[in-house]
Amino acid sequence: MTELLSHRSNAAKARDDRSNAHKRYVRFDRTSVNDENGRRMSDTSGMAEQTVGSILGDLRRRSGLSLDDVAKRAGYKGRSSVQAYFANHYDPARLDSVVAEKLAMALVGLGTPPIERHEIMALVGIPVPTEVAPIDQPMPTLRGAPRDLPVFGTALGADLKFPDGDGEVEVEQTLLTLTEAITYVRRPPAMEGMNKAYALFVVGSSMEPRYRPGEPVFIDPVRPPQIGDDVIIQLFRRNDDGEGEVVASLVKTLRRRTAHFIELEQYEPRLTFKVPNSQIAHLHRIISMREAFFG
Repeated sequence: MTELLSHRSNAAKARDDRSNAHKRYVRFDRTSVNDENGRRMSDTSGMAEQTVGSILGDLRRRSGLSLDDVAKRAGYKGRSSVQAYFANHYDPARLDSVVAEKLAMALVGLGTPPIERHEIMALVGIPVPTEVAPIDQPMPTLRGAPRDLPVFGTALGADLKFPDGDGEVEVEQTLLTLTEAITYVRRPPAMEGMNKAYALFVVGSSMEPRYRPGEPVFIDPVRPPQIGDDVIIQLFRRNDDGEGEVVASLVKTLRRRTAHFIELEQYEPRLTFKVPNSQIAHLHRIISMREAFFG
């Protein structure tokens, strides 16, 4: 277990952080290319300090995407909305965090080696830790914890159709049995007192690599989820007698809430879609492993 050291906040040092982060994590040779960014780099004059635009340009080339592809995956209308960010002369003190999130949505997981989220978020000015120090604190374990956390049954169901910006998308669903627990697991230390919490085993691959099939997730039905939280959405259905029941659910990331719908994201394949509020019985927050064990 570690604690991050050396936090720096001013713009000049933030730029050093992102440059160092790029050198550390982006391991591929720079070559002169004739692409949408239009500037050639000299191999004989030494590498100048990289700009935000040149780093993003390197990441885009590594991903194999065109500017049109990046714009579409990031939720923009077209390449004109993003091309300025990839120009070599683009160099703000900090990349806007909203822009960074959208570009991460488009680029993370692509390329060789796969692009990681921290490579983009370092441009926001959040320093990448280079030093760690041990903390004299025992690692929490489940030894001796009560086996009283209910696990409800799940199974992979036929894909459901939901609207997106261009029509409909098919989304992987989980069939959920809430009538009785199929088993009980040990309750993580920080979840003591969460009497209404429950657990599920993930089915399907739509949230890989965040959650893999068979992996347990812990759910808090009390604390309202925030934008960016992973959630389980229980879908409302009516049976033949006209009575409402919950038989299906979605495990996704919450991206937006309105008076009429919520917008969700999944990772495999990567897409965002909307679910009308009229179809939602419950929206519950998934507890991260860090929170479950450390609070």
